Amino acid sequence: MRALLIVNPNATSITAAGRDLVAMALASTLDVTLAQTERRGHAAELAAAARDEGTELVIVHGGDGTVNEVVCGILGQEGLPGGPDPVHP
Repeated sequence: MRALLIVNPNATSITAAGRDLVAMALASTLDVTLAQTERRGHAAELAAAARDEGTELVIVHGGDGTVNEVVCGILGQEGLPGGPDPVHP
C-alpha cells in the first residue's frame, strides 16, 4: 500500500528522532514516502497532490493545524471555509 507521511518539523512535539522512528515503523509494512512541510499551507498542497496521484493512505505527524491542512487538502475546495459542500459518492 502506498502511503504519504506528512511531517510538520515545527510542531512542538516533533523531533528528528521521533520522525525517523515513525517513518521506519511505517516502512516495515507500507511503501511510505516522507514529506516535511516547509510553510503554511504546504501540508494541504502535499495532501491534494497525494489524492490526485492515487496515494492510498496519508498519515500526519504534527499538530492539529497540520491535520486540518491535510484534511482540507484531501477534500479540496470543499474542505475550505466558505467552499462548496462536500460531494458524497
